[in-house]
Amino acid sequence: MLSLATTMPKPLIWALNGFLLAMTVLSPIPILYSWFQSTLQYIQMQDVVYPVVKHLIRLASSYSPANYRPVRLAKSLIPLMKTTKNFDLLTYYIRWGFLSYLVISVIVILIYIPPIFLSFVRNLRNRVIGETLRRQHRLVMANTLLECFIIVSFSILTTYVLTLFPAGDPTHDQRFWLAIRIGMNGVICIFGNIAIFIVLFEVRKSHLPNKAISKVDVTLAEFSSTSAKDKFDC
Repeated sequence: MLSLATTMPKPLIWALNGFLLAMTVLSPIPILYSWFQSTLQYIQMQDVVYPVVKHLIRLASSYSPANYRPVRLAKSLIPLMKTTKNFDLLTYYIRWGFLSYLVISVIVILIYIPPIFLSFVRNLRNRVIGETLRRQHRLVMANTLLECFIIVSFSILTTYVLTLFPAGDPTHDQRFWLAIRIGMNGVICIFGNIAIFIVLFEVRKSHLPNKAISKVDVTLAEFSSTSAKDKFDC
C-alpha cells in the first residue's frame, strides 16, 4: 500500500482516514432508508392494486357491450384511491434517495480529492523518491481520477433525474429509467474497464524489468559456472 506519510502531515492523514471511515459507515444510512421506505410503499400499493386487477380480469371474461355499465367499473376502481398517499410517499422517498447520494458525492469530491491531488503534485516535484514509488503515485492518482470521474458522472445523472420530479411522476418517464439503467451502468462499465486496464498495464510494466533482470542473472550464472568448469578441466 502506498504511504503518503512523507508528503502529507499526519493530522491530515488521520483526518482523511477518519472522514473516509465515517462516510463509509454513515453515508449508506439515508440512502438505504429511502430505498427501504420506497420498497415498503410499493409493496403496500401492490396489496391494493392486485385484487383490483384480478377482479377486472374476472369481469373481462364475461364482458359484452350489452351488459357494460360504467358505474360498475367505477365501483371496482374505488379501492385504488387508497394508493394516492402511498404513491406520493413513493415519489418523495425516491427523490430523497437521489438527493442524499448527490450531497454525499459533492462532499466526497470537495474534501477527499484535493488533498490527494496536492500530494500527487508534490511527489512529481520531489526528485528524492525512486522511480518505483513515483510509478505507484501515478497509478494511485490515475485510479483516483477515474473514481472522481465516476462520482461526477453519477452526480450529473442524479441531478438530471432530480429535474424530472417537478414535472410529475418520474417513474412513468422513459428518461428516468434510461438515466438509471443505461446511464449509470454505462459509466461504471466504461471507467471501470479503464481502471482495470491501467492496473493490469502497470502490473505488467513493473514485472517486465524484473523478469529481464532475472534472465540476465541466470545467464551470467551459467556463463560463470561454465568458465570455471573449463578452467578446472584445463
